[in-house]
Amino acid sequence: MKKVVFRIILAGVGGLMALGVAEMAIRVVYAADLKRGGTLREKLERSARTGLDGGKGKFNMTGLVRGSAYEDVVYELKPGVEGTFRDKRLVTNSRGLRDDEHSLDKPDGVYRIVGLGDSVTFGWGVEQEDSYMEVLEDRLNRLDDTRTFETFNFGVPGYNTTMEVATFEHRALKYNPDLVIILFVGNDLGVPMFMERPPRTLSTRNFYLWDFLKARVGRGRSGHAELIGYRLKDVNKEEKSKVLSRYRHMCGHSGYRRAMKRLADLTASRGIPVMIMQGQASASQQKLLADVAKEHGFGLFDLRLYTNAYVKKHGIPDTTSARQKLLWVSPGDSHPNAIGHSICADALIEEMRKLAIIEREDSP
Repeated sequence: MKKVVFRIILAGVGGLMALGVAEMAIRVVYAADLKRGGTLREKLERSARTGLDGGKGKFNMTGLVRGSAYEDVVYELKPGVEGTFRDKRLVTNSRGLRDDEHSLDKPDGVYRIVGLGDSVTFGWGVEQEDSYMEVLEDRLNRLDDTRTFETFNFGVPGYNTTMEVATFEHRALKYNPDLVIILFVGNDLGVPMFMERPPRTLSTRNFYLWDFLKARVGRGRSGHAELIGYRLKDVNKEEKSKVLSRYRHMCGHSGYRRAMKRLADLTASRGIPVMIMQGQASASQQKLLADVAKEHGFGLFDLRLYTNAYVKKHGIPDTTSARQKLLWVSPGDSHPNAIGHSICADALIEEMRKLAIIEREDSP
């Protein structure tokens, strides 16, 4: 019995030592990764110099973006890019939008719609013509022959609400829009990971081996130096402390309220209506959106209601796996596919009818 106990203890000690060695090895790799990644400015400068296909990794945007001249915009899509991204053709116009070329001057009889958002609005994992802003433009022009609709896709992967509103102020307003659509998803209260302070590889607070194992099975981060933009929950004080100090004002409920107040100031004086399209959001986020919409007179609708209606109408099993198979880009990527974008476009058209921006189907 003593020999058995001794062997168990020996095996346990050996296992702990092996875990310790693995933990130290991963910390060394992470430290080297951070050193190669450099500062935020260095990452953006490297991205500006890199071709579109130079970014490796599931959520890497290296080669797609460059630094912005506007402080709260931080970064933007590179203009004149042509290549593939997430296995889909990607072209940006001369002003750095994944969109067609548009003149600043608005012709008579044209109704302009600006879309603000992150990777979903951008059209992550789908062709440009399948993104909801493109689908919306096409369907509106088929429905209404009394005017021409132009949509402008200002979506950029990783953007939060503050960055989106700053983009509207400094870039989108120049096009004299008639309507603003701003998408909200659960990570809009945070900032992209590359705008966080680098983790301390000597700290005992993090178990890097556990992070590594989670990343291997698709449940965690895949690295620290990539240009990634994911925050999937409300931002608490602990998370906020991880953000580079110059970007902390963007985070949390207060950052969202401040940004939307700015959007209200910019649009109300010009008579531009604002529609908030709510995607996945927690209960506290839903309340936040409802309060902000009521305070500023913004339209607000829950996209999930339209998704639920689509699932029911088409006889799709109401299960998580069935919905993922139907609507996700891939099993490991929850961005909406072409069907998901089509649902977004249909939802926007219905909400525009409610606001009398376009006629109802039963109108004479």
